[in-house]
Amino acid sequence: MKLEKSTAAAREGHVQRAWATLLVWSALLFQAHATNIVYTFSGTGNGQVGTTTFTASSFSISVLADTTNVHPIVEPGFSIFGVDAISSQFRIAGIGSGTFSNATYVFVNQTAKVVGWSDAGGDRLDLMHASFAAYNLKTSFASLFISGPAANGGFGGEPSTMGPVTITMMRDITFSAAFRTQVSVHSLQATNVQVCWTSRSDGVYQVEYCSALSSTNGWLPLGAAITSTGTTTCVTDSVLSGPQRFYRVNVLP
Repeated sequence: MKLEKSTAAAREGHVQRAWATLLVWSALLFQAHATNIVYTFSGTGNGQVGTTTFTASSFSISVLADTTNVHPIVEPGFSIFGVDAISSQFRIAGIGSGTFSNATYVFVNQTAKVVGWSDAGGDRLDLMHASFAAYNLKTSFASLFISGPAANGGFGGEPSTMGPVTITMMRDITFSAAFRTQVSVHSLQATNVQVCWTSRSDGVYQVEYCSALSSTNGWLPLGAAITSTGTTTCVTDSVLSGPQRFYRVNVLP
């Protein structure tokens, strides 16, 4: 799951610190969107990202969406709901993370008891379980592990920021849905900021940063992954150069 905030990398002096504070509060106002939800599919599979291949590697696909946009999909004989993704991101062990380029969406076919992730080209990942018969995508969904191959366990050449992504032989998938974690950024002094987020005990999180959302360098890890010990977790970043930084927090499987 990915969560974004920005704050100026304040230089020495009152004006710079005031500007940093302004950006922090602007980010907080933008972020306060209580209906945002993240649907996560994680499991193992084979495939390729760009020119790099992987075998039986752990992967996760995190889809950020807004539950107010959940809508019925009309198909005779079926009760289906879908929601367009704000963004769809992936992480593959040993390779890294990226963002899918195509417009995607999550759907639930209550009649067929299937939850899936798809784009205009068709279903990319389908999961079947009896509990999906009563799920409508508008609420959180506790982690559900489905052993064995996925109902539709593969896709090829999906465009992304890391190049075409192919994943086949997907299996042992865990599905969950959680409302987006609340993140805040605080300016501690001229060269330090503190990034805090609501967390769960024993949850594993990775904070990342970049200097611009359009940067070709992409997101970089801010230290190692963190295992939370409570309901709020914070990290401090020493910002020594650059006009600004954007932050996001990934919930790791």
